Amino acid sequence: MKRNKVFGLLMMLAIIYCFCGCSEDSVENRSPAPVQNSMAASSPASSAKRTATPWKAPTATPVRFVHDEVESIYYEWLYDSKTDSYQYHFLGKKDGTKCKKRVHGPFARFRYDRKKQCLTIFGKGRLYSDAYYEADYPQWRDDDRLYNIEYPFPKNKVKKLVIRSGVTEINIAAFAKFKKLESVTLPDSLTRIKKYAFVGCKKLKKIRIPDNVKWVGDECFWQCRSLEKVKIGKAAARIGQLPFYQCPQLNYITVVKGNPRYEMKDGVLYDDKYEAAIYGYNDMDRVVIRYGTKKVARLAFAHHRSLKQVRIPASVEILGGGCFYACTELVQVDFAVNSRCRVWRNFPGIHTKDVYEDEYYYMGCFGECVMLREIHIPDSVVRIGFPFEGWKRQCSSLERVYIGRNVHYGVGNSDISDCFYWGIKEGQKLYYVVSPQNPYYYSRNGKLYKRNGKRIGVF
Repeated sequence: MKRNKVFGLLMMLAIIYCFCGCSEDSVENRSPAPVQNSMAASSPASSAKRTATPWKAPTATPVRFVHDEVESIYYEWLYDSKTDSYQYHFLGKKDGTKCKKRVHGPFARFRYDRKKQCLTIFGKGRLYSDAYYEADYPQWRDDDRLYNIEYPFPKNKVKKLVIRSGVTEINIAAFAKFKKLESVTLPDSLTRIKKYAFVGCKKLKKIRIPDNVKWVGDECFWQCRSLEKVKIGKAAARIGQLPFYQCPQLNYITVVKGNPRYEMKDGVLYDDKYEAAIYGYNDMDRVVIRYGTKKVARLAFAHHRSLKQVRIPASVEILGGGCFYACTELVQVDFAVNSRCRVWRNFPGIHTKDVYEDEYYYMGCFGECVMLREIHIPDSVVRIGFPFEGWKRQCSSLERVYIGRNVHYGVGNSDISDCFYWGIKEGQKLYYVVSPQNPYYYSRNGKLYKRNGKRIGVF
């Protein structure tokens, strides 16, 4: 009898055990979650508390990328657990060939603090290799092709950048389109900042270029729309073209005393080597180019919305392409009586989604100056390009054009037949006055003619 009771009790316990989740599926559900990442193993102290999987890649599996734009060049980021940082490693091209440029050498290390949103770069040498930039393409003209190297961290979340002593070079487009970047600290060991380095950093407010930096690349701070203050070191020997183009808030530039090449005077940054005015403050309503300047650099005062009056001295010989482009409040341009200005240049325009890939527009010296009513082309000018051409707006207020005695060419070796067509709205009438001493053109009743009697400048 007792044996039967014991047997029945055992049977009841077996049935209860089966119905309480001791099946194969429930055992798997109750077991600890497998570790998905070699770096995600939690410490004994934190084992009781479940945490999210870290964002870092495992040490055994490097973060690997490929650039399909330029012959499929491969590279990877290797993680070092000792320093909690990544380092660039070049792999080569898809076909196994080596790049033309040097790709070896000491590369810096990258550490990203996700809580502070701070990127710290330390070590020696450059950040990485520029091997995949074999073609010198002006990336800023097409946003779709403005790419920089891909990082193993979310670049759009970086707010603070700290580069420590030992790093000597910032690569091409290294921090382009870091849209939330607000603070940058550069070391005194830095000697070179390559082109497009900080393009499109829209929240960056100030930058100090260290004293040992000798080279600042083209369009380095283009479209840094919040940039307000810039300090240029005393060793800066070369600042590339359009360094602060489309920086509408930039109204304070300091050049360290002792710089042999650059100088700030009356709100204008001058390059003494080429005797050129390269940039002017955005909040000025009147600009007087200092005597001795021979060139107004391309796009030097472009998009300066407050500028109303410009005085150009006799020493200026060249107006760079688009130098006063889209100065929408500009009403008066005064050239010296004995002006030696010879050439008005154009600047090749920007490809946009509204323009076919094989088309572009010129940015004339006074393109999109919608308030400009008249312009005097000095007697010394020989070539004028397309002075009023723009993209979004026409010089709709323009009424009179005075043409000096030596004006001959438009673009290249062509005449000026189409020079005043581009940038003028259809049906707009211009009144031309040509110097009687001009051997190529003449005017009659406000109309423009060639010396052979053919009328030009008609829309």
